[in-house]
Parts: sequence; structure tokens; C-alpha cells
Amino acid sequence: MSTSSRRLLISIVVLLVVFCLCTAALAFGGILAWFAGQSNQSSNLQPPGVLEIAPEYPAPTWQSSSPNEPAREATPRPDSANPPVPTPPTSGEIPVEVLQQLETIQEQVIELRGLLPDNRPFQQTVLSPDQLQERVMDDFLQDYTPEDMQTDQVVLNAFGLLEPDYDLIQMYRDLYSEQIAGFYDNETREMVIVQSQEFGGLERSTYAHEYTHALQDQNYNFKDGLQYSDEACEFEGDRCAAVLALLEGDASLSEEDWVINFSTLEDKQDLLDFYSTYESPVFDSAPTFLQEDFLFPYLQGKLFVEAFQNQSGWSGTNKLYADPPVSTEQILHPDRYPQDIPQPVELGDLADLLGPGWVELDQEVLGEWYTYLVLARGQSLDSRIGDNIAAAAADGWGGDRYLVFRNPETSGVILVLKSVWDTSQDAREFASAFVTYADGRFGAGSQDSPSSWSWNSQSGSSLFSLDEQNSETIWILAPDNTLSQTIQ
Repeated sequence: MSTSSRRLLISIVVLLVVFCLCTAALAFGGILAWFAGQSNQSSNLQPPGVLEIAPEYPAPTWQSSSPNEPAREATPRPDSANPPVPTPPTSGEIPVEVLQQLETIQEQVIELRGLLPDNRPFQQTVLSPDQLQERVMDDFLQDYTPEDMQTDQVVLNAFGLLEPDYDLIQMYRDLYSEQIAGFYDNETREMVIVQSQEFGGLERSTYAHEYTHALQDQNYNFKDGLQYSDEACEFEGDRCAAVLALLEGDASLSEEDWVINFSTLEDKQDLLDFYSTYESPVFDSAPTFLQEDFLFPYLQGKLFVEAFQNQSGWSGTNKLYADPPVSTEQILHPDRYPQDIPQPVELGDLADLLGPGWVELDQEVLGEWYTYLVLARGQSLDSRIGDNIAAAAADGWGGDRYLVFRNPETSGVILVLKSVWDTSQDAREFASAFVTYADGRFGAGSQDSPSSWSWNSQSGSSLFSLDEQNSETIWILAPDNTLSQTIQ
């Protein structure tokens, strides 16, 4: 699944809806609910769909610093009684009053995180929303071509997550026009900030989040230290998803800490006003698996980092960078970090077996997170199994490898997924869940032996086998039964 560059881009760009869901539902909820109560305003801060997306996420631990620590000074804001009229910025120009606030926020985040910036030049740029959208889309489309989209469509459709003709490029276009708040560019060491009418609580808390990314990069080096780049992530999507969760979980907690300790009442009112009227029609209409995948680094990443910060504070978070998580399994189960390392899985050379005409499109690791999404968030409602059953089935994941081939002349697609599990019981549990999933997606199948099943439908021929002795499962999806039997 060639989504590594998409993950990378989404980690750099602050999608406003992700920011909203993460901070409103998890970080700001308690603070703003209290503030709203003081102001006799509504405390229902979650935008539509938050509880449906993350119904079981625990409330955050609000005490993110020592209870005996003295109160910190709030960031100075312009006099609200006589607010200055901001000068509309152009690229590279920052109004003096905004620049002063940025510098103060930087000092506060440095104090919170205990990370010092380096001495290399660091650029700040303010863009209008239209300028910011244009820049992001220009950068994005340089790396995401129509050919890339076609590959994603084929692979995601093979896994049952996306309709075959879904226009991903247009979805990203629409999403960024709706959601962009700003971003940190680690390639140019540039902080890009969006400003329209004012630099208020939303923009200031966003800057605290993004400046944390700048400190992370300066101290731990995304590209060379964490091996987090387009090139490094091309064939390591699950590992990079784990690194991204570390980066975003850290930045989300830092942002939360900034709001708790440094935001003003005016900031909180700004945030309350924003969240009380926020709507996200593009995000809400995106495929369900994409919605949750966008949220993964912020929500699950925050819970992962929080597990270590609760034990050792920010020093515990900093130690994670010396040995970054290597799988989404570790993110979903912090108690398994760092000991539980994915098992390498190899698939034979299928090109010679398939013969001429077949082209390999993708070869990657699915990971525990996407294993869950395949079972629980398919594009067909009939294929979706219960969240708890899907999560339990994906739990026990030990490693995997998948291959996707396509025949350009016939448009035929072949998918092979080999998964290894921690125990034979884990393999059996996944097999049971997969049979339910496949019956819903392909129609009732047949059990050909105690450890093998098959389905035939308009989607092609599917074979699934369980090897309890080696705690392995194999899923083959091919255009017809002859090809699936050949691969088997």
C-alpha cells in the first residue's frame, strides 16, 4: 500500500479536523468545559462524530507537570479592549505583534519539553489560507501522481477498503482546502503559519504543537536519526506509522501542556467559540478507514506517549527517541514496547509462477493497525465485523508481508497476504474472524478442510488457509480459482 508519502505529508500538515478531534475530545475537553461553565456556556465541545470515532478512549491525565510547580506566566496578548488591526501578511512577512507572540510561545514550549533548539537558521512564514492550500497541494502533487493514485486504488480495493474508482487526489484536494492550519517543513526548516483575520487561540495552540515538531527534528533528526522520510518509508509503512504516532503523540501532549499552563482566558474562549461551531463535511464524507487512519497518530499516538510520560514525565518521552517504536502493534500496546519486535515474513517470487502479463504493484507490511481496519472498516458494510472482535483478532499479530500484482491487459488483480501470529491460538482467532469477514464481503464460502476455506464471487476467487503448527495464515485473492490454486 503506497501510503507512506501520504502518512509523511499528513504528519507535517496539521489537518484541522484531526487537531480538532484530538485536542477537543482528549486535550481541551476538560479545560474548556470548565471554562464554559464559568461563562454559562455549553460544554458540549465535541464536533459531530467524535464519540462515534473514539468511544472507548480514556480521558486524559490532566496533571502533566508537578503539582507543586508554580504557575507559569501566560503568553502576552494584544490589549483586547483596543485590539490592533492586523496587517494582511504576505509570504515571508510576519506582523511584529505576531512575531512577539511566536517567540514567547517558542520559549514556553522549550521550557515544557526540556529540549533546546540548535543554532541553525529557522524560518517562519505566514501565508493566507489560499496561499497555504496552494503550497501544500503543489508539494503534495509533486509526490502523488495519478499513477500513484491508481496504485493506491487497486491495492486498497483489493483489501476491500476503497471503491475501485474513488478519486483520492480530489479527496485530498478538498480535505486540505477544509482542514489546513499550518505545518512544519523539516526539509526547509520552515514553520508555515496560516493567518486570516487574527492570530488567536487556535493559531497559538497550533503553533505550540508545530514548534514541538521543530524541536523534535532539531534534537532527533527526522530523516537521518529516525529514518522518517519518503525514501525510508516507501517500503516500511507500518514502522513509519509508528514513528509518526510517536511524533504526533508527543506534539499533542506538548500542545495540551501549553494550553494548561500558558494559554489565556481569551485563548480558551477562542477555542471554545471555534469548536462550538466547527464542521468538517469533507472529512466526514471520506472513507471510514481513511478517517480513522488520519486520526491514528494523534489519538493512539497520544495514548502511547502518555503511557511513558505518566511514569517519567517528559524525560520518559525523550527516551523513546533513542529506541523509536517499530510497529503499530507497539503503539496500540505500549506494554509490548520495545521487546515485541515484528517477525520478518518472506513471500516467494510469484512473478515466474504467474507468467507474463502480471506486474507487481506493491509489496509491504500490513501491520496490526491495518489488519484491524481491513476487518472492521471495509467499504462494504456487509464485510465489517464488530470492533471488539476485529481488535481481538488483530491482537497477537506477529508480522506479515503482502504482495499485489495487476495485469494491465485484463485489469485482473492478485493479492497474497501471509501473516504470522504470536501463538497458534492467535492464528485460530484471526482465522475465525476472517471467515466471518469474508462471508460478509464475498458471500457464504465453503470450508474445504479443517484448516482451509474458499469463496467465489464477482470479486474473484479467495482462498484462506490456517497453519496452526507454525501459527501462520495465508489469504489469496485472484481473478479465478485456477490462479488462486496455482499460487497456493
